[in-house]
Amino acid sequence: MRSRGVKKTDTANPAQNDTFKFTPLFGSGEIKLQSTPKAVTPFAGMASFFAWLGALGFAKRVAEVIAL
Repeated sequence: MRSRGVKKTDTANPAQNDTFKFTPLFGSGEIKLQSTPKAVTPFAGMASFFAWLGALGFAKRVAEVIAL
């Protein structure tokens, strides 16, 4: 399946993860999304996301901005 600006990269083994790469509208990088055959709950994704925000210091920065 192909859509504008998104290309699917084929893997050697079809049972492996599918990878989708695309360039965001605003930005110079490339975003890579990868599927997995493992069952993942939405909450597991949220936990990873919040851990990532914590590693960035997001809560501290929001608190600083709000305090201004």
